[in-house]
Amino acid sequence: MNAGRIVCVMLSSALVVAGQAQEPKKGGVPITDKTFRQIGTTYLNDPANKFAANWSRLIVLYVLETKNFEVVLGKEEWTWTGLESEHPHATLLLAGYVSGNLLSQMNSGVKRNDRYSGLLTLFRVYRTLRETDMEFKPIEAIDKLLKMHKENTLLTHLQELDKKKPEKLSPADEAILRNLIRIR
Repeated sequence: MNAGRIVCVMLSSALVVAGQAQEPKKGGVPITDKTFRQIGTTYLNDPANKFAANWSRLIVLYVLETKNFEVVLGKEEWTWTGLESEHPHATLLLAGYVSGNLLSQMNSGVKRNDRYSGLLTLFRVYRTLRETDMEFKPIEAIDKLLKMHKENTLLTHLQELDKKKPEKLSPADEAILRNLIRIR
């Protein structure tokens, strides 16, 4: 199968599943681990793509629905992804973070929140969006994390966060995320 056909099949899968992102309770094709891996990888390869918003909604929906992996979305993650400040690219940034986190778990076979891998992919998405969107507003929290990474203190910072009791997604926060993937 050539690369063009693979992309077409993946895009078709994404479009078929896209209906579920808006109404996950009314049936549709379930987002499987395999589908997530395809959409997540495609998204991370080109987060500025015209389909990126659809892919990001599917990624967030998968995180909300899956029981196969663990992703903690507490205050820090809301700040890092721009959700707290209602950044216009918050869904894209969140999708970058959770894609890296989940793909790391899929690749390792270990079900454990992986903030570090999530942040590495968040940094990549953040840089891409900054380069491609002339009106992109920088996010201070991400710039601070990038500085820590350059100074080789990011991993220590994340280990300190992990020592605190991890926060689970509250029902109110889950409702906010579900609303976000419907409107953006």
